[in-house]
Amino acid sequence: MNAIVERIGFLAAFLAGIISVCCHMQTRAADPTNPKAMTIHTDQPERTMVSSWNQKGAAAYLDRRQSWWMDWPKAGRDHGTFCVSCHTAVPYALSRPALRNALAEQSPSVNELRLLDNVKKRVRLWKEIEPFYSDAERGACKTAESRGTESVLNALILTSNESQNTELSNDAREALDNMWAEQQIKGSKKGAWLWLRFDNEPWDPK
Repeated sequence: MNAIVERIGFLAAFLAGIISVCCHMQTRAADPTNPKAMTIHTDQPERTMVSSWNQKGAAAYLDRRQSWWMDWPKAGRDHGTFCVSCHTAVPYALSRPALRNALAEQSPSVNELRLLDNVKKRVRLWKEIEPFYSDAERGACKTAESRGTESVLNALILTSNESQNTELSNDAREALDNMWAEQQIKGSKKGAWLWLRFDNEPWDPK
């Protein structure tokens, strides 16, 4: 179990670095007096990428996007919860904690806590709460796909958040139990989890 938690923690930090650098890397004119400058040679005029980036700006951007998502009416779900989206909530959950040390923050941000509380609530109410999407509303297989997808995301978010702890919380353990229960045990998808598909390629994975 500890090995799994360590790998999840490493993945979270790795993704956080990629997301932050990609979103906030600055470009400036080439300056030979700048030791941090790295010149990029293309068919365009020379540009220089500077290795420094604005951690505070990155955190503010992530917080704003997550706040918007959590309050967006269309993201609302059963029992006063909101959808834990692959494209907004998950990148936030993995990247925002990585900025804490750089910003000398002593505790998770307000939005981090709100997201974690939302996930924990859905984990605790797993057997009674409605899925993100249902067959009745969105077509065949959407209930099962929602359960499979959410079970993985809930487990990822909670275990990643606890990657520095020596022992997992009851909520994280319950999320893992829910996830293993959703794993397919027979057929062509044996060993896998059903994943939400809306035929939105290339954004939907095959």
